[in-house]
Formats: sequence, C-alpha cells, structure tokens
Amino acid sequence: MSRSDRRAAAWALGLAGALFYLGCPSYRFNFDGVACAIAVELGDWKHLVHGNHLLYGAMGRLFLDAWTFAGYHGRALPALDAMDSLFGGAGLAVFFLALLDLGFDGALSLAAAAGLSVSAAYWIWSLEAQVYVPAVFFLLLAFRELLSERPRPLLAASWHALATLGHAGHALFLPAGLWMLSRSSAGKKGAGIYAAAWAALVGACYFAAAAFIVHPDSWRRLAIWLLGSAALGLGGAFHWHTAPGLQAVAAWLLAAPRVFCDPLDQARPPGWGLLLGAAAISLAISGAWRLARDRATKPWEGAIFLWLGCYALLYLSWEPATLVYRISDLPALWILIAVGARALGRPAKPLLASLALGLGLFNGLFLIIPFENPAANRAYQEALGIAKRTPADAWIVTSGIGAVYLPYFAGRKTIDRRYYEGRPEALRERVAALLARGETVYWDSTAKDPKEPSRKN
Repeated sequence: MSRSDRRAAAWALGLAGALFYLGCPSYRFNFDGVACAIAVELGDWKHLVHGNHLLYGAMGRLFLDAWTFAGYHGRALPALDAMDSLFGGAGLAVFFLALLDLGFDGALSLAAAAGLSVSAAYWIWSLEAQVYVPAVFFLLLAFRELLSERPRPLLAASWHALATLGHAGHALFLPAGLWMLSRSSAGKKGAGIYAAAWAALVGACYFAAAAFIVHPDSWRRLAIWLLGSAALGLGGAFHWHTAPGLQAVAAWLLAAPRVFCDPLDQARPPGWGLLLGAAAISLAISGAWRLARDRATKPWEGAIFLWLGCYALLYLSWEPATLVYRISDLPALWILIAVGARALGRPAKPLLASLALGLGLFNGLFLIIPFENPAANRAYQEALGIAKRTPADAWIVTSGIGAVYLPYFAGRKTIDRRYYEGRPEALRERVAALLARGETVYWDSTAKDPKEPSRKN
C-alpha cells in the first residue's frame, strides 16, 4: 500500500468512525461529563483545569467557542459529546496507520481497527463527554512517532505530554517510550531528550495552570488540586480508591475481557458476551506468547509489554474494576490480537473480521441502543420531572449524580448530602436557614430520608 493510499484509507476510516459515533447519540450522561459541561458553560476555568486531566476542560471550552462562532446555539454537553466522537474517529485512523507501520497488511489492520472501534469501552466513551478517548488519541500519535525509522524525540514527547495532560495516568507510558527510543536510531541521547522534553512540557503546563488559574492559597490546596479524584473526601481528605489484595487482582483480570464487551453489566445475555471477550483475550494472550517466545526483538514488541505492565501498576490498585481506565490498554491489546491472528495464517482475516462483527452486534444491541433511549436514564428523567414540578428558585437536597444532573438539566440549586455525611444536624440547620429566608427546599429520591418530608418543608 503506497503512502498516499495509506493516508486516504486512514482519512476514510477516521471520517467513517467519527460519523458512526456521531450517529449514536447517548443519553447515558456520566457524572464527570455533566460536571465538565457545567464548568464549560460557566467559563469556570478553576474547575476546567482539573488536576488529573488538565487539558480536557480547556479543549472543551475552546471547542464550544468555535462551534458557537460557527452558529451553534445549543448547550455544552452535546458539543463535548461531539468532540469525543471526533477524537474517537481520529484515534481509529492513527491506530490503523500504526498497524500498517508495524507491518500488518491493509485488511488485517482494517479488521483490528474495526475491532477497536466497537470494543465496549472505546465505543461507549467515544459517545460521552469524558477525558479518556481524546487522551488515547494523543498517546497513539506518540506511539506512531516512536515507530518511525527516524523518530523525532521532541515530537514524540509533545504528543505524549498532550496525552498526559489529557489524563495523568498516561505518564505511565514513559518507560515504553524510552525503551523504543533507546533502541531506535535516536539512541540513548534521543531517549534523554524525550524524557526531559516530556517532563518540561507537562511541568510547565501544570505550573502555568496553578499560577495563573487555580491560585492555591496553601500547599494543602495545591496538593488537593493535584490529587484530584483522590482528594474528593469530606474537606478534601485523601482517599485511594482500591480493593483488598486478591480481590483487586481478580477485579482487574475480570475487567480485561469486559473492556471488549461487558456481559455482566445490567441484564444482558452473558453467554455470547463472555465468549466474545474470552476470544479477544485468548488471541491477545496468543500474540503476547509469540512475542515473548521470539524474545521481542523489535523495539515495539518489548514496548507493548511495558505499556500494559506499567499501566497495570496503577490500575491494579486504583479502581481495578472500573472499565473506563482500561481504554489505555485497548490499543496494545488489539496489537497483540493482530499478532495472534496473523500467526494463524489464512484464517486470520476472516477470524478478526468475525470477532469485530460479533463485538459490534453484541455491544450495539445490549449497550449502545439502550443508551440511546432517554427514558432508560431514570436520573435524567427525574431531573426533567423536578424541573416541571418545582419552582425555578427551589433548592433540592440530593446526592450522587443528582449533584450535577439537577443544576444542569433542571436548573435547580442543590445541597449535596454527601457533604453532610455523619452530620444530620448540620444538614437540618442548613435547610432551616434556607426556609427562614423564605426559600423552598425539596428532597429528591437519591437523598430522601424517611424522617424528612418528601415535599417542601
């Protein structure tokens, strides 16, 4: 395949992927996506530059501004969803080119890219406002640059820095990047330039965000900002979201097939989903075994093991059952799947195409189509109902996802019950003070206390 044919095929695949995702509007509305949409609409830069993912909120704000300039008059959440769909399609194009660079033929590369496109985690989060798919897009750009015959350390470091600013977990790709560069024409000097440039770019962006946007007034405030999701306890208390010992290992291992298709979530027929997930993991293990048997002589072969292993160091201990974090594994796993399939010879292409088709049908029927039904999102429907049944200036006592759904979809002020855990008297005092000022206060279903009235107090 000539270079021009490669580019044309990649553009076609990226465009098709983006249009495919844009044509699957989701009403799942995850917590962080709605929270980011609130910050984007308010222009609240202190919340847009999140300590764990510095880049996403800023990109979202600029994307919405560009859309608005072009004539868009809608809200931020659909714009953020669309931005992720575009990144999802672009990521498929880069992944396809990377597979070609690795020596896979066009048909096998296309089948593996198609498989990535309909893998549960990648498909779901290419429809939702969230940080993970855009960050993986930048990571794939860094990986592809590192695959070059003459890799450019500064460019690779820049792409990797953007991935890390997209989500801080991508700092764990650094050992894989250093491995590839040190064994390339760039050598150890290039690896040193790469590490220094990556650290300087990431550090400079965090310093600028802290100094000019966040303005922490103490070292503790700075630490809370940097810790991000690990400092969401009451009063910014640190809390590592983990599971004990073997339970964490089991959850992490179980998440590996579920990242391809998730038969255990909600009421779905598990048989075919388990079979598809097991088939994908089996091919990936076969590919890994073949690389290990051949002693991973090429730089990228060793890098795949470092890629998966270093990310595992974090996600074995941080929410090991959470699928969205494992999007970072998917490109590496699909490369191993392609290796395992190629070793089978002539059946490789139909096998990989069949796997992609099976994943697409299962995930489409049991994941994506239900998410396209707004009636299936009960919290969303409750927020719309509250908007109709309560005064526009009402306060709603809520918890969980209501803390972002009610301000965004219902336009109501909220009292998040989470901040009053173990302090019911403080909550009652807060409500009493609002009532004394003539405000109206309601409790939604997520925060209802049997001892409290369900209507205005």
